Amino acid sequence: MNIKDRIIRRIKSNRSLLMLKAKVDVISKHLLFLSFPNVKGYYLPYSNKSSIDQRQLYMISQGLSDWLIAKYTSEKVNIKTTDTVIDCGAFVGGFTIAAAKSGAKKVFSVEPSSRNFNCLNRNIQFRGFSENINTLNIALGSKKDTLRLNLSISGCDDSLLEPDEGDLGTFEEVEVKTLKEIIKENKIDPEHLYLKVEAEGFEPEVILGLEEYKPRVIVVDITPERDGKSPSEEIKNHLSTKGYKFTETHRCLFAVLN
Repeated sequence: MNIKDRIIRRIKSNRSLLMLKAKVDVISKHLLFLSFPNVKGYYLPYSNKSSIDQRQLYMISQGLSDWLIAKYTSEKVNIKTTDTVIDCGAFVGGFTIAAAKSGAKKVFSVEPSSRNFNCLNRNIQFRGFSENINTLNIALGSKKDTLRLNLSISGCDDSLLEPDEGDLGTFEEVEVKTLKEIIKENKIDPEHLYLKVEAEGFEPEVILGLEEYKPRVIVVDITPERDGKSPSEEIKNHLSTKGYKFTETHRCLFAVLN
């Protein structure tokens, strides 16, 4: 058995073990509720348990909000109670809920996909955080526009670029705004803004949409989803001219103002 076959076999084995512990309630097309013993569940955009993405299955088994707060914060870079958080690419709200639990003053949760957005709102209401979270069913980019959001099997891979996994060959037309517009419309103070960006390869365009605004913290998913490459260097080259210093993990770039 070669290495690839061993990896596939291990993934299938791990999935089988997780599914034995999972409780899955199918609610409707593109909507189910997944939970585990002693772990709070989430609404997800799947039709049946066999279609649940392996990554989401694992993260929810570990506690999705806990998993994501560990990814998008660090010992030195944390959400403050004076911060407004913008969660770009909220998916079903794991980090949005984590930010609210961390004591953020306000959270703006941005998700362009209609099926993901439905789950996002359900999860926020289920967790009781509706009062200090605003949800926006839009995409973010470098300019105001209307673009095609290419849909994927998992929902978490939906992208304004070509999905890196599970392309369905279908799309939704979505409104695109800039971060500058969101900041101005909602009178957000950039000095107290914690910006998280996960845009399936579209991260550089999202960052460009800040224009002159400089959030206190910018944390960006830098996994290689931009034509198979990481956007890390492109983003650092842009932000370094604005006075940011950087730390990096294998998954995220943390940019903090000097």
